[in-house]
Amino acid sequence: MGKLVENGLYLPIGLRGVRVIGITESHSSLIIRVEKDIDFGVCPHCGILSQKVNDRRAHLVVDRPIFESGVSLEVLKRRWKCINDFCSTVTFTEEVEGLPRGSKQTVLFQKYLYQLSRRMTLSGVKRHLAEAYQCPVSVSSVYRVAQNHLVERINLPVNVEAEYISLDEFSKGKGHDYGVVLVNLVERKVIDVAPGGKTKKAAREVLSKIIPQRVKACAIDMWEPFYNACREVIPQAIVVIDRFHVVKTVNEALDKVRKRVRTHLKSKEKKEALFKYKDLFWLGAESLTEKQRCRLWDILFWDKGLSRAYELKEILRAIYAGEDAEQARRELENWFREVQASGIKEMIEASSTLINWKEQILNFWKHRICNAITEGKINKIKALRRQAFNYNNFQNLRLKILEQEEVIPSSSQ
Repeated sequence: MGKLVENGLYLPIGLRGVRVIGITESHSSLIIRVEKDIDFGVCPHCGILSQKVNDRRAHLVVDRPIFESGVSLEVLKRRWKCINDFCSTVTFTEEVEGLPRGSKQTVLFQKYLYQLSRRMTLSGVKRHLAEAYQCPVSVSSVYRVAQNHLVERINLPVNVEAEYISLDEFSKGKGHDYGVVLVNLVERKVIDVAPGGKTKKAAREVLSKIIPQRVKACAIDMWEPFYNACREVIPQAIVVIDRFHVVKTVNEALDKVRKRVRTHLKSKEKKEALFKYKDLFWLGAESLTEKQRCRLWDILFWDKGLSRAYELKEILRAIYAGEDAEQARRELENWFREVQASGIKEMIEASSTLINWKEQILNFWKHRICNAITEGKINKIKALRRQAFNYNNFQNLRLKILEQEEVIPSSSQ
């Protein structure tokens, strides 16, 4: 940052090696004119010094606001004549430190824009500068500056070391528009994200950013393309099915039973109760209040099949509370038999899905990992998309996600 003193006035502007040549006040606005603080130029081609000025041109430059409003910075750039008769360069324009070539914004102002864009929406930055400093900046300019800084700051992942990872999908647009996120469960950080939907190709892309030999286990949901990608990219790693997805599958089957029972009830009050208190079926028995527990027991008493389905769901949750792998195997296999014997078609269909993934489900007792951290990261991604009114360009969204995971030194802020 340049530090200029003119008539006792301290001016912290974003240019270095310049001097004030004039301050003009007009119609409640202030124009500060500066020029480079040397009286010669150096030819960029031959390196010869020159003191022959060809002409001077004034450039209105946008700098970080130093007062409330109405302050402008004007840079007077000189164009020098090269005195070397054998040089191909006839004239050249001097460069000012802190002002990129061809730009009307100082480096300090661009950093200021970037910091604002981290806390506000792009349109919010434009509105803030216009209202607080009477500084007109377009949304596209804010966007461009923010993206350039992101590209410079973010270290894109390559050969990342991670022992325990999690792979899951997230919505990156409306409808069935998905991306894939890979999370380091030990460091609780997003490793990378990839577009392409819930596909094997997208999963392979993010998995390729890690060192495969270092991975011990990977948590996924019951999705065949993700499993196949893991088997190809990290074949030595153990695949663990996320326990929350397992319980969710059974909860969804229980909800289907509730809906079926509700359609067959004749009592209007009971039908209304089954709809009004449907969330109680998803809660674990230990988390219910005394009032909720009494209400749920009354409802379950109306139908034996519904009561048995809820009981089977709670038995499965109890299995996950155990720590012994062999005991968990015996209890899970016994649970499958109990579901088959129950005759509840919805629960039988759910158990059939779980049977196909039985070994990967049991791997949870070898490496107790899940997608809980990943789900938290996905919620942050959703909040990020809402704050920015969505990102149409996936690479821009990717940079913002990785920026959230970076630990940025305070000296750079």
